Amino acid sequence: MFNRNAVIWMLLIAMSLAFAVSADAKFITMSGRSAMGYFQSDKGGVYDTATFRVPDVKLVTTFELPADLKATFRMNINEGEFGSVDYAFLDVPLGFVGLADVKARVGQFKIPLGVETFIDNSIEQNLVNNSVGLFNGNDRGIMFFGKADVSDYGITYDLAFTEGSAHNSASAVSAAAASTGDDPDVDSEKSITFRLGSKLTDALSVWGSWHNSGDLGVNGTSSAAVGGVTLTGAGKNAERELWLLHADYKFEQGLVKGYYGEFDDDTEAADGNKGKREGKVWMLEGRYDVTEKVYLGLQWSKIDLKGSNFLAPSGGTGGMGVNVNEMKRVEAGIAYQLGEWVTFKYAFTNNKRTFTSGSGLTDPDDDIQSLLVAVKF
Repeated sequence: MFNRNAVIWMLLIAMSLAFAVSADAKFITMSGRSAMGYFQSDKGGVYDTATFRVPDVKLVTTFELPADLKATFRMNINEGEFGSVDYAFLDVPLGFVGLADVKARVGQFKIPLGVETFIDNSIEQNLVNNSVGLFNGNDRGIMFFGKADVSDYGITYDLAFTEGSAHNSASAVSAAAASTGDDPDVDSEKSITFRLGSKLTDALSVWGSWHNSGDLGVNGTSSAAVGGVTLTGAGKNAERELWLLHADYKFEQGLVKGYYGEFDDDTEAADGNKGKREGKVWMLEGRYDVTEKVYLGLQWSKIDLKGSNFLAPSGGTGGMGVNVNEMKRVEAGIAYQLGEWVTFKYAFTNNKRTFTSGSGLTDPDDDIQSLLVAVKF
């Protein structure tokens, strides 16, 4: 059966291509990535029966337009089914207002939370699975970015003003309108994200990020997630604040990288009941190039949560499970790079959870083995 939304988007892309050509676009490119593999976990895991999956498929269309404008659209086709257009933005150089080294990005885009968020997939990262405390999220708004030549290596910067609430999709808008008559972004206060980065030496690079969601209102859910954990308004207001420090050190046959971050969630219900949740996140990863084509990878990560009774039940979301206070992940893998575009990966992932005292829950047996073909084009 045809997916009506997919057909509509394909028609729109075709029309856009025709328009871009007729408008004398400088260049049109299509790129993407795909992960196809076999996954097996122990009895407590999501792949307990073992399965073939296509967990990540993305298709990107980029239009380089006159006046150095660039429009980007990305389709999400995970598991071979059309899901959404998760990127849709226009990059505008601001030289016309005297800011020669600054660009503005307008639309829906990746929030600049650290570095790993830009490779949060099994194709572009060294291993297969993300760290348990990954900072990531997409949102709608405007972002200013560029590079300042204030040192030998310069400093890159990103400053984003976005909705703060998760995607205001047509379905979400309809659901919110049916219940409240409002858009999901129910508060005029917006989110702010700021990131700075620089090389300190030829081998060492560092970045720092800070994010404040603004008031999420009654029904809003934070667009910035940490380890899959989001925050949703609980009757009156809710706000998330986080920061993150990241460093990369590259050497002749590989690299070592890691980050540390913290986040704070505050909510207030209609009856005045207040909740607070705090989280800390660590990640350390190494890669060693055995040959030009073969490399080994090892990653350790941890997320530690603590919160009031009001927030504890929603503390564990995403892959963490309910009532999780702490989760650790160790992943080891080997990869073979078949040229520039194709990589074969094998990884073994050990997950360990600590649950809220008195919950009666025990750590599930959910270690995962992954055999993957990663393709970039």
